[in-house]
Amino acid sequence: MKSTILITTWLMVASTLLVAQNPLSQKVQTEFGLGISTPFLNSGKELKKAESIRNAGQSYFQNAQGERRNVGSYGNLIGWSFSTAYYRPVKKVDGLIEEAALL
Repeated sequence: MKSTILITTWLMVASTLLVAQNPLSQKVQTEFGLGISTPFLNSGKELKKAESIRNAGQSYFQNAQGERRNVGSYGNLIGWSFSTAYYRPVKKVDGLIEEAALL
């Protein structure tokens, strides 16, 4: 168990040192992303039931008698996401290099 932890730690430190030598990792980087998703309702009893309710133009909620209101057509199921990321490289972490040299 102790050797497994030691090997895992060594691999993590070694991979960090190798990645740090990549020229791209030495530059400040900014990333922007835009995503669009549309779900596929192809299985599941509740999903299929909800699909038939939407197609009929009825509400999801029932009153005390179990009746649904007619609400018209539902819009298409679609989702949007927008993401940003900023990376600033760290030049030195105290104690990291000295510990790696001991391994």
